[in-house]
Amino acid sequence: MIAAGSLYFWTKLEQANAMVPQLPSIIQETITGPSEILASDGSVLFRVAAEFREPVAYGDIPQHVIDATLAAEDKRFFSHDGVDSIAMMRVLWVTAASGRSTQGGSTITMQLAKRVFSGSEKTLERKVQDISLALMMERSMSKEQILGLYLNQVFYGNGAYGISAAADVYFGKSLKDLTIGEAALLSRLVRRPSQENPFRNPEIAKTNRDVVLGIMLEEKFITKAEYDKAIKEPIKLAKSAKVEVNRDKKFPFFVDYVLAELDKKYPDIDLARGGYRVETTLDPKIQTIVDAEIKNTINRYRRLRVTTAAFLVVDKSGRIVGMCGGGTTSATSSTWPRKDDVNRVRPSSRSSMRRDSKPVPSVRTAP
Repeated sequence: MIAAGSLYFWTKLEQANAMVPQLPSIIQETITGPSEILASDGSVLFRVAAEFREPVAYGDIPQHVIDATLAAEDKRFFSHDGVDSIAMMRVLWVTAASGRSTQGGSTITMQLAKRVFSGSEKTLERKVQDISLALMMERSMSKEQILGLYLNQVFYGNGAYGISAAADVYFGKSLKDLTIGEAALLSRLVRRPSQENPFRNPEIAKTNRDVVLGIMLEEKFITKAEYDKAIKEPIKLAKSAKVEVNRDKKFPFFVDYVLAELDKKYPDIDLARGGYRVETTLDPKIQTIVDAEIKNTINRYRRLRVTTAAFLVVDKSGRIVGMCGGGTTSATSSTWPRKDDVNRVRPSSRSSMRRDSKPVPSVRTAP
């Protein structure tokens, strides 16, 4: 039986290897924050995002957050090669009999492989492909790189992708300020973020938190004193879980113009997921004057039923340093280029990007 199971496993593994994509530069390609449109002084005018994500370096993740994740998802992460062999043999036997995966057993590396490459399909072939990918990743990357990727990629519910965004959404605080109890609560959300949403099911969230705290104590991730403090800690969630992306445009008329120019010049880039930095020539001080002058001009001639006005300010080099049109600071006039739906930009490789000098914008990928 064991020999037959092993043969079946390795046969499926070889089949999966044939269809496994080449491991890309995964760190650069999969962890990307929102693209940013910048003024000439480096200030952010607008962030374009498809999802709420706040990428964070592994070295900036508090140790107790890492420990809570290991306790909840993979306490032997630093000792295995990407696959829990005993658990996997059990899973493969069950899925071979039923035709679909009915049990867990996935390590953090396997979960990351599934999120980056495989999708959510639960079949035997997909499970074995996840195993193959996990083994490849363990050979190509350090444990810290894998765990850092996981903590930046995983979905915590309520629109939050990555542990930093989750800290903001659920507790309204930065990652570095999470308590041990809060880290324990978040660590369990990745399993069933919708069903165990703490805003709707606070009792379930508390039970799950306490389970993780118990494992952290058992594994000596925390002391008895830390456990006692965390277990008594009341859960203080943020007032609202509402998450909005693509909001808070600064100088919206100019930003809309830039988005339209990007759509024309670089139709194949995905701003929402690319993590690009768009450097423009806008001078915020001049733009503030332009916005004020627009309002003053319209008010001055309102008795003549003037409802729109336009200003375009360029420097000696012909670069746009200030722009506005219409009755407000939003690009509503059909005579000006506009782009509302930035998410319809199609994906492409970053190598197709080039740097232009004027008028706007110049684009480069974020470091």
